[in-house]
Order: sequence, then structure tokens, then C-alpha cells
Amino acid sequence: MHKSTWKRGESRVAALFHSKRKSLSGGGSKLTRSDSTHPKLFIECKHAKRHATWTLLDDAKPKAKAEGKSPVIALLRKGSPGAVLCVHTDDVANFVAAYLGVDGVTEL
Repeated sequence: MHKSTWKRGESRVAALFHSKRKSLSGGGSKLTRSDSTHPKLFIECKHAKRHATWTLLDDAKPKAKAEGKSPVIALLRKGSPGAVLCVHTDDVANFVAAYLGVDGVTEL
């Protein structure tokens, strides 16, 4: 993979949170190892041809659409509290609205 590919991806993700991509985020930075300059979020981007979570989301998407819902993948680990939630950026507004119990929100 060309390095500009993952750099552009990191920039797109940082922009979602009104932040910027942090160069040298791996081990060369003395300020943060996050992939962004966001003051409150530690953003870690992983770019690959395939991710298991994408496959799960792709499988859930048509089922959710048939019911007029947004797909959310919840990853649970045995013996650990909580869950890791995976939501596509297209569905974040609906996800946040549902999480907060607000009806009728389509955009943040």
C-alpha cells in the first residue's frame, strides 16, 4: 500500500472530529502516539484491504436496511466489561440520536 493512501485515510478520520492528522504518530512523536491532534480523543487508524469488523458490518447492513435501522456491531470479550461498538460514519448521527434517546435526528 502506498503511504499516501493511509495518510489520506488518517486525515479523513481526523477531519471527522475537527482535528488534523498527526505525522510521526507511531514512535517518533514526543507529544502523542495518536493518529490525530485531537485534544480529547486518541484516534488509532488501521488501513487494510480487509478487516473482520467490516465483514460483520457488511453482513448486517442489508438486514438493518430491511428494517429501516442503522447497523451497529458490538464486539464483546469474555470476562471483560463493556463492548467495542462499530458504526459506519454514514450512520453516526442516527447512532448518537438512538444512544441519547432523541428521535428524528438525521445529521449532527
